[in-house]
Amino acid sequence: MNKYVLAEGWNPVTDNLTSAKQSQMAGNKTSETWIVVTILPKEFRDPVILPPASAPTAEKEATKMGFYTFVICLIALTGGEITEQQLFRHLGRMNADKMLGDQKTEDVLQNLERQGYIVKKTEQISAAEEKSISYLVGPRGKTEIGNKGVANVVRTVWGESSPELERKISVSLDLEEPQDEEGQENQDLEAEEEEEEAERSTMRRSGRRSTRGQVIDEDDE
Repeated sequence: MNKYVLAEGWNPVTDNLTSAKQSQMAGNKTSETWIVVTILPKEFRDPVILPPASAPTAEKEATKMGFYTFVICLIALTGGEITEQQLFRHLGRMNADKMLGDQKTEDVLQNLERQGYIVKKTEQISAAEEKSISYLVGPRGKTEIGNKGVANVVRTVWGESSPELERKISVSLDLEEPQDEEGQENQDLEAEEEEEEAERSTMRRSGRRSTRGQVIDEDDE
């Protein structure tokens, strides 16, 4: 009995195709990006349980996470888009506009762009004008952090929550403005009044139908 051993890396289908056919198959491939998200309950997402990844080191990964969280918060709180000049001005206040650890800040931003945390937008109206560069939150940044994560960062930095702080967060992130207790009570009262009015209207209609029925019976008699 003959035995055939497939060489490593050899594909019995594509290797027998012509080069033109292989080029056609390669051209039909579409690039797909997958974002892996956790499905663990909230109580199990504590940093003590889920520490930063250890590649290359836990400290570097934690620094990276803190940096891109800070950048995404800046973008989100600036209306969803921030110019490169504004971004580096804020980073300068954190002494992170040139270097982040042993890496250049520009290199770190490029890595975050490749990984989908941020999106770099470049515009140039004419050749005579300078390029306008700005940054937006990327799909991975929206998935891993999003507006809820940004709001939680603001609350943590602020130290305590208050109605005024929640209102500012809602305005900055274009969220639905939360109602205070008095506003919620007024809304509940209005809903109750509408229900009572609907019941009274139903009873009045029922009363009119009953009265018409009595009048018809009397005429028949």
